[in-house]
Amino acid sequence: MKKIFLAICLASFTQLYAQNSEPKTLGEHPNVVNGVAITNNGLKIASGSTDETIMVWDVAKAKAEKPYKAHTGAVNCVAFNYVGDLVASGSDDKSAIIWKVGSGKPLFTCKGHSAPVTALTFSTDNKFLVTASADKTIRFWDVKTGKMTRSIKVHDDIVTAITYSPDGKIIATAAAKEIKLWDATTLKPIRTIKEEGTESYWALAFTKDGKTLASGSGQRGGDGTNSLKLWKVMNGSLIKTLEGHKDAVNTVIFTTDSKLLLSGGEDNMLKVWNAATGEFVKDLNGHTNPVRSVVVSKDGKTIATGGFDKKIFLFANE
Repeated sequence: MKKIFLAICLASFTQLYAQNSEPKTLGEHPNVVNGVAITNNGLKIASGSTDETIMVWDVAKAKAEKPYKAHTGAVNCVAFNYVGDLVASGSDDKSAIIWKVGSGKPLFTCKGHSAPVTALTFSTDNKFLVTASADKTIRFWDVKTGKMTRSIKVHDDIVTAITYSPDGKIIATAAAKEIKLWDATTLKPIRTIKEEGTESYWALAFTKDGKTLASGSGQRGGDGTNSLKLWKVMNGSLIKTLEGHKDAVNTVIFTTDSKLLLSGGEDNMLKVWNAATGEFVKDLNGHTNPVRSVVVSKDGKTIATGGFDKKIFLFANE
């Protein structure tokens, strides 16, 4: 009965803002929202902020739990595990924390990095939290014990992004001038992707078949090359460059069916693209400052974003 009630509430809320092309504000932080995450069932959204807190939001009620507080530095990234009962956060305080959703208390605090944690993700089998850092490494943490199991230097610069291929066989990492693909089991490098003139890669996302990788790059606040690109995972060749952003592309994600690609930028824009053709579809307007994070629910109906205007927006994907 409770699940049915939640489903009805969520459907009603979705219908409410689907009728209007304008986004709905789920909530906001006192400071910049650096990362957002959404559970697979779309019922909860997490946000991490420069205010050093995490908020977990009930989408149907448009209400947050009490702030999760334990970090002593800006929260740069957040991620839910597959089930949605755990949420992880990475911070400037050089730690990652695994939280039990609903408790507001740390389950494990993962310490080991010597510089800020810049990105994180759960492994596809949900056994590990994988963190990326400005110390140029990625580290693996057992979610049952919170203990570090592996560490490897992956770049010669700050690691800015990390993601798994959907089948869990490949890990992609990004840094200032390059993208690297790694065998997820052996952690041996598969290939490196580089392109002349790229100032920094900020975001990565795989299509559902794992054959295409999207990257967001650019010089934040600068006059460099700001672009969204699609790459062939098999050989690292460039498929297409999607032109449209006027500043660095900070965040990218495919819808679950991989038909659409969304990108958020330092130019305050959230753009939707046809993933197959690379054609621009539409802008989703709302943010008045840089967009730092975008996520999409598994059913593709709900888009959540966070950025420098301190707000978490919800868009209906019609």
